[in-house]
Amino acid sequence: MVTRFHGVITPFITPFKEDLSIDIDAIQWLVNYQIEGGVHGVFPNSTTGEFVHLS
Repeated sequence: MVTRFHGVITPFITPFKEDLSIDIDAIQWLVNYQIEGGVHGVFPNSTTGEFVHLS
């Protein structure tokens, strides 16, 4: 069975700390903010361009 995406699925940025490490606390806040706003899913590392800075 194939699960199909539905509803609102938003891209979001990957927040970095000043030392360029990923800010996990900020990611948790962003995901909760999106969910509270009514989105059905999030699409990390998508169209916002910061993926080139990740290994």
